Amino acid sequence: MPSKIEKIVLDIQDKLKNGEWYSGMKLPTQSELAGYYKVNRSTIVEALARLKAKGILTAKQGQGTFVGERSSDEEKGVVWSELTNWSFYPRNKKMVHLLNEWENDEHLIQLSKGVLAPELVPVGRLQSALARLSMGELNQSYGDGKGDFNLRQELSRHLQAKGVHTSPEGILVVSGALNGLQLICTGILQSGSTLYHEPISYLHTLNFFEALGMKTNALDVYSKEVKMLPKGMAHSLYINATFSNPTTRTLTDADRHEFLRLAARAQTPIIEDDIYSDLYFHKPVRPIKSFDRDGQVLYLGSFSKTISPSLRLGWLVGPSEIIGKLADLRMQTDYGSSILSQSMCAELLKTGEYEDHLIDLRKALSQRKKYMCELLDRHLIDFGDYKDSTGGFFIWFTFKKELGLSGRELVMECRKKGVVINPGFIYGESGAVSARLSFAYATYLQMSEGIEVVKEVVEQLRKE
Repeated sequence: MPSKIEKIVLDIQDKLKNGEWYSGMKLPTQSELAGYYKVNRSTIVEALARLKAKGILTAKQGQGTFVGERSSDEEKGVVWSELTNWSFYPRNKKMVHLLNEWENDEHLIQLSKGVLAPELVPVGRLQSALARLSMGELNQSYGDGKGDFNLRQELSRHLQAKGVHTSPEGILVVSGALNGLQLICTGILQSGSTLYHEPISYLHTLNFFEALGMKTNALDVYSKEVKMLPKGMAHSLYINATFSNPTTRTLTDADRHEFLRLAARAQTPIIEDDIYSDLYFHKPVRPIKSFDRDGQVLYLGSFSKTISPSLRLGWLVGPSEIIGKLADLRMQTDYGSSILSQSMCAELLKTGEYEDHLIDLRKALSQRKKYMCELLDRHLIDFGDYKDSTGGFFIWFTFKKELGLSGRELVMECRKKGVVINPGFIYGESGAVSARLSFAYATYLQMSEGIEVVKEVVEQLRKE
């Protein structure tokens, strides 16, 4: 077992390897490092001494400790890249940061990406909508922060089919569902409040809550634990109840009614992330918001999963006074989302082309999912199990415990062989090893090659 000093030395070497620390960078003070690593200052002194002995760090009298050598002895001003290590918002978690980098490498097989493959994006429909818009006049103003009225009006009609009845005044256009969640946390929830979520949740991959003075806490939101929440406390419930990311779990209508009832009893507001519900393979699923009669649920949706992530466009539905407050916050930050993206989506909704696209998209995704299941049954079923997905982008595959796999080793070895998968531990999974496998982005050939690589790696790690 490495000592505290050895762990610090290894962590600093990892920071250098990953580019978090770089040649010429001035290190934080010994006191700051002691606070960061939660150790005594003497431990830091010894760790730094070992790194200096290796030539990795150098000390300048009266100036501090640096990585490597300064290029000159001239005074240098504030280096922006140094400040990012101690900024208000923390960096992405290390594995999440690596996965984000790998997902932008076109030479890798992407079984991790939660976006549509280029051939599934309705390019022709988008171009036609843009051509029609070019013949008229676009809104050239900032607006009131709520978003383009025509889009909000079309969204109001679209949401009625889901059982969500709201006027345009109850809709805020946001730059994707994540932006909507950030606005809620910044503009409504209090510093010191707790955001409860499923034990295995996409929220585990996000870091901005701490910077806002908030806490996140895993809770079995599908059970009576919700009933035990103290009334009137500063907290809320986040739920992704339809084809959830990452497990693809979907609540029944009875579960949704019970969840809403228990949350109401605990006087706890709900944030419903419903970005995958349009991507059902068999029959539509009613959102929790459709059962809400008291304005308890703030409802998030997005075009990022159904049209293209490049649009950066979603929506938030809630009571008009809440929407007004968040619209005011938008006016203080970025004045709202791109009017061009909003106008294009409004046009697709108005003409019915969005619904036509969804019909085609559901069929394509369903076929891809079926093929992925065939691959899993052929290559991986002896090593674990999965539940058939009824919508969305993913399959959640859990490996048998007796294999003795390490999720981190599984991911890293797959990456070495050119395949990217998302491990369960980044979503908060413990006591098991699972992978979120996407069938939305990779080609059929890439899916086949990718699953074969996963099998090869599992067999390799199992033998070891």
